Amino acid sequence: MARNYEHWNERVTGLVSPSTDKREKGRSMELQSGILWSKSPKVPQMAMKVPTKPLQPPQQPPQQPPQQPPQQPQQPQLTQSEKPTSSAEAFNQVLKMMNDTPADNSTEIDDLQEVKELGRKLQAQDQRCSNLQAEHKKATELKEEQRNTIKLTREELWSTKQAHAGLKVENEKLQITTRQTNHLRIRLQEAYDDAKKGRKAAEQELGGCKESLTKKDEQLAEKTQQLEAAKTAASDADERVMKIWTEMKKSKESEQRKRGAGDGAGAIGSEAKKAKLGS
Repeated sequence: MARNYEHWNERVTGLVSPSTDKREKGRSMELQSGILWSKSPKVPQMAMKVPTKPLQPPQQPPQQPPQQPPQQPQQPQLTQSEKPTSSAEAFNQVLKMMNDTPADNSTEIDDLQEVKELGRKLQAQDQRCSNLQAEHKKATELKEEQRNTIKLTREELWSTKQAHAGLKVENEKLQITTRQTNHLRIRLQEAYDDAKKGRKAAEQELGGCKESLTKKDEQLAEKTQQLEAAKTAASDADERVMKIWTEMKKSKESEQRKRGAGDGAGAIGSEAKKAKLGS
């Protein structure tokens, strides 16, 4: 059984099985084969038949005459179609052949335990590979998420910078407008103060004009009264003149009738003197 296992292990997997005097070298090669199997795709592990026949103490064989050593059987040559495609398939075929081979001694049990140990190592390597693949997938997803987050953060930072630049320009415009507004407010206040002063001066001037107008109205009323009095006096004088002219006309006519031109003139002069004295 042990020779059969070593033969198939060498032919199928290409690895030298460990022997009694080279066990350390065999263990290192087992680790290498475990790494190779861990990189292969997972295959369902076949159930292994563990011999349940109790071990019995070795019996002394009957003494026989010496015989010729048996000749080594010729190793069969594998065709291309019989050769396994992967190390995992070769390992499963080894397990199958070992399960199909009857086990009746402690050496075969040790070989079977060694194969089981290799199977456990293969399963552990597969599990570790699966865990590493899952961790790698998570790390890749996390890295992609971080890249997306960094990209979004850069876009937000660029948008924030653009908005900050726009706000800075608007702030400068607002400051210019504020300065212009303050300047206009100062000018408006100055104009209001000037208008207030001008209004006060105009009110004072208007008050003076009103007083002057009142005085002129009083003077005009006085002059009007004087004019009315002068008109009345002129009218009275006109009436007296007309009266005197009428009297003198009558007197002249009467004197002309009297034939005395000289005496008539003296009479007119005396009448004129009387009229003048009477006025």
